[in-house]
This record gives sequence, C-alpha cells and structure tokens, in this order.
Amino acid sequence: MGSYHLAAARGEALGNLMGNKFKITYAAAALEIANLCALTWDRELAADKLEGTAITIISFAPGALVLAEDKAIPQGKLWTGVLNVVRFRALQTRNSSITVTSIG
Repeated sequence: MGSYHLAAARGEALGNLMGNKFKITYAAAALEIANLCALTWDRELAADKLEGTAITIISFAPGALVLAEDKAIPQGKLWTGVLNVVRFRALQTRNSSITVTSIG
C-alpha cells in the first residue's frame, strides 16, 4: 500500500494512430493515478495535449482514463510500441487489473 507502479499500454501491429482513442480502466478502490503520462518530464494530472508526445488526455476520472494518439503511420506499414506509461499508486495490497481498450 502506498507503493508506486508503472503500467505501459502497448499497441501491436497498428496501421493508423491518427485520432485513435484508447480507454484505460482500473479499480479506483485499489489504484490511483499519480501521473497520467510518465513519458514526459512533468507530472501530468489534467486532460490536455501532452507537450513533446503524440498523446492527448481527453478525460480523466477515478477508474478511467481516455487518451488519443496522433501518430502518423506510413501507408502499408504497421506500428508496434508503447502508447503511454501511467504511474499508479497502490491503495491496497492485493493484485489489481488494468485494461486498455481501443474505442475508435
């Protein structure tokens, strides 16, 4: 309890990331977000375009985070990599799940 953990949201074999939205869900009773994007130097805690990244945080509430990626992938190519890294603080000592879903 109280420890911090990083969770990387990965995409695999994606053909288009321009405007694609992803929803990250987690148990708000077990985890709280300490940083919406650990890929930047700053501690991110608000919905906004994240400077120096292709990420825009669209919405953020306990239990759910929605972000958009604006990364151009060349026609005929596929991209695999890290979409975002979120820093969580544990509120409980038991295991908890984090889910990433493409929502268009």
